[in-house]
Amino acid sequence: MRTSFALGLAVAATLLAGCSSDPKVEWANDRGGVISYDGSSEVRALKKADEICGWAGRKARVSSLNPDLAKVTYDCVE
Repeated sequence: MRTSFALGLAVAATLLAGCSSDPKVEWANDRGGVISYDGSSEVRALKKADEICGWAGRKARVSSLNPDLAKVTYDCVE
């Protein structure tokens, strides 16, 4: 399942490489958050989530991905 998710992200990154808008942080703290990526890409949203979790010395783990709403919900894990 992890491989198919990574493959999906790679395909999304390829298809959306020309997008220029930054992902928007809807809310976030040291435990997780929600990022919308309308006009951006899932990959850029996940990089933003990792950046936010990195402030607490953690990594982002996707808890849900909704391509229809262009939103990523994530948890910060050790």
